[in-house]
Amino acid sequence: MNSNLIKDIVYGLIVAVFLAIQSSNLIAIGGVFPDLMMILIVAHSFYFGEFKGEIFGFSMGVLVDAMSGTLFGLNAFVYTFLAWFTTIYKRYILVSDIVAFVLYIFIATIIKYIFYVFFHWAFLGIGLLDGAFFLRLGGEILYNLIIAALLFFLTPFLYKREDKPF
Repeated sequence: MNSNLIKDIVYGLIVAVFLAIQSSNLIAIGGVFPDLMMILIVAHSFYFGEFKGEIFGFSMGVLVDAMSGTLFGLNAFVYTFLAWFTTIYKRYILVSDIVAFVLYIFIATIIKYIFYVFFHWAFLGIGLLDGAFFLRLGGEILYNLIIAALLFFLTPFLYKREDKPF
């Protein structure tokens, strides 16, 4: 069997498992759970470039939106934006790969929360800024960073980085 086909099947299974875990909140700790799809989208964009990352981010965002019941299109927009952000700003943030990946996850989580607060306020009239907001944000950042660091060491088995000249 072709090794690329095997990698694609394994990658699809990982995406399916991440999607199932995220939709069930199986690994929530104290009401805080990581955004596994965001971590996977940033990794995908980091390794495959802007176009493939944006397509992957949009399609995973639509799947998460369909399963979450929140504003339809919000996750698709946020994940597509984060895929674009990762590929554009990897030109300017020149640090080692693990540090860059963790830094992208940190910034991406903050950007995601900013979008969520703005769009919930603009479209639903719901203010998300309460006393526990910053605790949830800090908890998710910490949780995302731990899982992203673990995932980073597994990515050589899944990805062959496509370096593209800028």
